Amino acid sequence: MTSTKLTPLAPDQRIEVATWLAQHGDSVPHPVRVALEQHAALCDGLAGTRHKLTQALSELRRALGITASSERRNNSGNPLGAGSDPQPPKSRRGRLEFAAERYELLMLWHKALVTKHRQKLKATRSKLMRIQADPALDDQDPSEAE
Repeated sequence: MTSTKLTPLAPDQRIEVATWLAQHGDSVPHPVRVALEQHAALCDGLAGTRHKLTQALSELRRALGITASSERRNNSGNPLGAGSDPQPPKSRRGRLEFAAERYELLMLWHKALVTKHRQKLKATRSKLMRIQADPALDDQDPSEAE
């Protein structure tokens, strides 16, 4: 089986296809003509910079509901909130107060995170106990259990 590598059409080749389509458009089935016209419009729209291609791909992903994994992660947020890099004061007392405030914020954030994980653990153990109570569920494939 031979592999056909897709190579982009040169601008003069695209002009040749557009000219042929204008001359023979009536003899071509309607869906084929529409597909060729849409392809030509897409090529014209994406011609030039990679920025246009990046924008088109992000629009397609957004339309399809595809979210990058980097956008899905970090549900817990930033422990120090937005703008967490202020300059510490110059005086020793100011630096110590700044550090104490920062540690308090971190402590509260970690406390909330511990609570969240404790709730997830409790729910998981509850599900595990239900499975252990019914051994027939443990032997089945997850797709068969439904």
